[in-house]
Amino acid sequence: MMRARIALLAFLLAVLAVLLVPRGASAEAPPSTGLILVPVGAAPAIELSGYKLVAELSCQGEHCSLQVEQVYYLHNGDRAHTQTLQVGLLRGQGGGEEAFPQVELFDGQGQPLASVGVSSLHRIVWETSLRPDGREQLVLRFSLPLASSFFLVWDWDTSPLASWSRVDSARIEWRFPSHLTDQAFLEVSPSDFSFDGWTLFWAYEGAPSPARHRLLMYLPPVWQKLQDLRIAQAHWETAQLLLALWREAQALGVPMADPFPQVLAELELLLERHPDDAQARLLLAELYQQRAQKYPELRLNYLLLAAQAIAPLVEGRASADPQLIELLRRLYYSAAQEANELDDPAGALLYLERARRLPGEANQSSEALEQLALRWALLLARKGQGTQALLQVGEMLSPRVRDELLHYAPPFTSVETRVSLWPGRREVT
Repeated sequence: MMRARIALLAFLLAVLAVLLVPRGASAEAPPSTGLILVPVGAAPAIELSGYKLVAELSCQGEHCSLQVEQVYYLHNGDRAHTQTLQVGLLRGQGGGEEAFPQVELFDGQGQPLASVGVSSLHRIVWETSLRPDGREQLVLRFSLPLASSFFLVWDWDTSPLASWSRVDSARIEWRFPSHLTDQAFLEVSPSDFSFDGWTLFWAYEGAPSPARHRLLMYLPPVWQKLQDLRIAQAHWETAQLLLALWREAQALGVPMADPFPQVLAELELLLERHPDDAQARLLLAELYQQRAQKYPELRLNYLLLAAQAIAPLVEGRASADPQLIELLRRLYYSAAQEANELDDPAGALLYLERARRLPGEANQSSEALEQLALRWALLLARKGQGTQALLQVGEMLSPRVRDELLHYAPPFTSVETRVSLWPGRREVT
């Protein structure tokens, strides 16, 4: 049963290794989702005295939805004539046809306005009229889908407001379903916003500047779950959630900080309580191997840390799982190769010797061990330390290779003959 469980964990971690590969190179920022009413044709007398956007996030359990309401405060600057105004949504706003939301436009009394058609530039057109010096409100409502079950990714472009002859003021507001701290935000731009835990907003005199507004954050249920898991010291679940968030962030191009230090801390805390937890040790080893690939200059260090994570499940145990033995052997062998490339044959010998001492077949390690042992012995022999070389690595070499090493570097460094002559005799030493 235990072996089957370990095999399953190894398979799951192999899948995790694929999922953890960063995809930031292919991820792009999501397109702008701005949907802004603009005047259709010339309307010089109509002023936009105010613009207000309210984006309200609501959540039921772990599922969230987004409702957007925009209020356009219109003023007819012509004190003598009634003005007819057509407004519309430009083509290209809000994505393609499939992604375009169902929009509704209402007047100031809450009565819906029917569309009067489309144009070559506008996806949909409405019409209203304003009496002389009159004021009117238009309210545009729609829902937007969320691109992620973990993050809110919102990018809003207000530059179409420049189509109005005049914009006196603007406010862009976010409302959240629960109290948050600013730690739930990953990116807020522009940075001159106001936030009280429930509402985040930007306020402007005139048109918004800059036009682009961006909000990237954890969805409130996800943020709350992460806090609850940390408070409960649920280390394994916290690590799993952080890794899931990281994969999603990489796929969406969300600028989430690499959670490796946090995941590492959670797993270390878990192993302090349960040192024999195979799941935690396997995941820890897999994460170290991922870092070894990501940071070649630290590859040897991370390989040794991965081996250190697995070793307690194998070394000193009478009946260790064969798959774990092979995994640990492969880690030691990779560490030996890396040490050899770093011109550290002594270190390479040490790691190969550890691999050789593991139970089971180790033909590959034994052959490599002899090659590295010979290399280390030749290095010592060239320094005149042939005897030391034989003492250190003699047992790792075949008899034939030991004999060749003796011929190459015998256990003495020079030969000297002295002849002393005496009357009637000669002495050779």
